[in-house]
Amino acid sequence: MTRKAVQTLLKILPFSRKRTKGYGFTLLELLITILISGTIITALLAFVVDLMQTDRREYARSETQREMEMALNFMTDDLREAVYIYDRVEQTRGALNPLKNYIPNNLNQGSDPAVPILAFWKAERLPYSTTQQLPADINSCATAECKQVLIRRRTYSLVVYYVAKNPSNDPKWKGKARIIRYVFRKYQNLPNLAQTNGYRDPAEQSSFENWPYENGSPAGTAAAAGPGTMTAVLVDFVDDPTNNVLTQDCPGDNSNPNNPDYRRVPQQTSQSASLYVCVKRLGIIEGTNEQDKLNQDVYIYLRGNPIGKVNARDVQPLSTVRAGAIARGVIDKKP
Repeated sequence: MTRKAVQTLLKILPFSRKRTKGYGFTLLELLITILISGTIITALLAFVVDLMQTDRREYARSETQREMEMALNFMTDDLREAVYIYDRVEQTRGALNPLKNYIPNNLNQGSDPAVPILAFWKAERLPYSTTQQLPADINSCATAECKQVLIRRRTYSLVVYYVAKNPSNDPKWKGKARIIRYVFRKYQNLPNLAQTNGYRDPAEQSSFENWPYENGSPAGTAAAAGPGTMTAVLVDFVDDPTNNVLTQDCPGDNSNPNNPDYRRVPQQTSQSASLYVCVKRLGIIEGTNEQDKLNQDVYIYLRGNPIGKVNARDVQPLSTVRAGAIARGVIDKKP
């Protein structure tokens, strides 16, 4: 009885069986396993890659929007120091030629011309930088201008913001467009007080609204480059200026195009829709030909586009950001 039980047990145990051809994987089973594993891994990799691309797109969008807001803050801070803001840049100023005829138009170096958007005069401290020096003292001055400079220690500079469309495949600028800030100063050399070529003082030789005219004739022009000028790129990745599907109207009553509350610069949306401004129009003092001496306010509209930071066809322009600024300075203000 015991012997039969042992024999039965030995038959049940695995090591008692003879190895047959049924053990291990066949080639077909191995191929099926590889196919299933590859499909799963490919799906997981595609999911991870898509997740990373989505994260990159969202980061590029948020980073571009942050850059637009920083550029907008810089421009509004700049505007608060303005003493006169032009509500006509590309348009005829009454009987005078447009201001754009007297400011640089070749800042984009042979590509599509940069479009002037915002132009204003501001008072800048002298010297312009810590590397420059003024005359030592009044006793060393040989001219009345030298004495005035040492007393006032400031002069007027013309500031112009442009939007420039970037050339395709540009190695330096990757976005659709960029903003250029241009400054035209009175003096190109201190302490010699050598005046910049083409400069006419709007407070003494001309007027702010009619610059650079003197006695009914143009007497100066802003140089494109050289001593006394400064050109710098404020921000890249601005949306295409010709994309005019997302524009907004200027505030106030603009039903009368000849006398709106705010003038849009540039007037035509086809010139620039990604960066434009609405400038408070100054009226004419009753009984005179002079403009009102009031604080001007401006609304700036700016739209970015992250294309260039990420290579994605489905990336869309960002929402337009808007900011307002009131110029603190006014020449000959009358309450």
